[in-house]
Amino acid sequence: MVFPPSIEVLYIEECPQWQAALRLARSAARRAGAGEVDVFATEVRSKAQALRLGFAGSPTILVDGRDPFPGAPTTEPACRIFQTPHGWAALPDGDQLAQAIRLASAR
Repeated sequence: MVFPPSIEVLYIEECPQWQAALRLARSAARRAGAGEVDVFATEVRSKAQALRLGFAGSPTILVDGRDPFPGAPTTEPACRIFQTPHGWAALPDGDQLAQAIRLASAR
């Protein structure tokens, strides 16, 4: 039996992209065939929490607890940028995220 992956969006309150990242994660999960997966958001409020969760800037999208877009973890409340097929962007590419969800589902 294959279980859908868990998806968590880590964010800081000041991040203007975190809600868009949540919508993107839900859309990518549907495209990956994991529409029934719970996608939830966690506000990062301390340096200790950031370190414990593997926060790499806001938003960090974790698929089964792993960041499919590895970057240097940070404990600083900072925005994040992603390398996409179209250049640098405030959010990852939806196809990249859907592929990461597919791979996690297959594990």
